[in-house]
Amino acid sequence: VSQRFTDGHVNVRAGDRIIRLSDLNELFEVASVPESLLATATDRVLGIHARFGFLPEQRFELEFRENRGEADAVAQTYEMTFAMPRPESVNILPGMTATLARELGA
Repeated sequence: VSQRFTDGHVNVRAGDRIIRLSDLNELFEVASVPESLLATATDRVLGIHARFGFLPEQRFELEFRENRGEADAVAQTYEMTFAMPRPESVNILPGMTATLARELGA
């Protein structure tokens, strides 16, 4: 349970939000990228990894999932989503900030 929307022992109606559940088996990283990177990306993007500020020496390989087909109206960047399995050795949680990088030559 990642968030509770009501207190215990409260009457609720059909359709009311009660709790938010999070599946932590897989974590998603969302990045805004320039069109030059999106233009070279396919469903087989390789060599992308994430680093977290509290683990600067460790990198986590990412798998491309999807990209938004429309640019942000202000920044003119495209949203790309990557995924990684949640590591058991460290406590990485949804909402934590990561730096994404592409391998040179990938």
